[in-house]
Amino acid sequence: MTSKLFRHSIFLETCNSTQSFVKEKVNGGDWSNNGIVRCLFQTQGMGQAGSKWESEKGQNLLFSLFLQHTYLQAIDQFKLSAALSLSIIDALQELVPNPSLLQVKWPNDIYYSDQKLAGILIEHQLNGNLVENSIVGMGINVNQLQFEDSLINPISLIQICNHSVVLDEVFEKILHHLEKRYSMINNQEYKQLIDDYLGKLYRKNQWKNYKIDEKIVEGKILGIDEFGFLRMLIGAEIRTFDVRDLSYIHG
Repeated sequence: MTSKLFRHSIFLETCNSTQSFVKEKVNGGDWSNNGIVRCLFQTQGMGQAGSKWESEKGQNLLFSLFLQHTYLQAIDQFKLSAALSLSIIDALQELVPNPSLLQVKWPNDIYYSDQKLAGILIEHQLNGNLVENSIVGMGINVNQLQFEDSLINPISLIQICNHSVVLDEVFEKILHHLEKRYSMINNQEYKQLIDDYLGKLYRKNQWKNYKIDEKIVEGKILGIDEFGFLRMLIGAEIRTFDVRDLSYIHG
């Protein structure tokens, strides 16, 4: 690993989850600087909202980061989510045949066309009005060909590129672009980050169906507000949503 961003770096064959492993290192006082742990197989991989991240052993990229922020206000925490999402897209654009099909499904899933290629889980530690640190889990489907039926719309790089992809190569590309995007957080280049994010926002300005309050409604994503909540036009009304307020309808 060639990244200068991380003081600590650990590679594991197997673990419960990289997210839990990093928490143990931080809570135990072993890590006080930026760190990263990568694992070939997680027995209890974590997704958003308590879901499980399913991955075939040795076929995908699974890693978690510990980021000790220099200065990040709590009201700006979504900017970090945008930077992390864009770092994956920046890297994968160098690998896929049609980079324009890479988009961010709000808030931070990475899609290729209408299928999920990667996911991000972010957990913040707040101190007053500042984000003191963040633990970030990332999972990228790389060489897996078959997925559990319970997963709605997964896809992997091998399916996109029609050939296997070297995990280390993808990993190094992501770390390279992560350094660049994270420097934008440290330099508070927030407007550029959000502009880039909106340029990659999945379904932006398209009328699509969503499940809201147990009903199927048609809406058009307009963007995000200053806190990162989704802005959507439904009928003649502009509404804002948190991640648990709506579900995307596919197909």
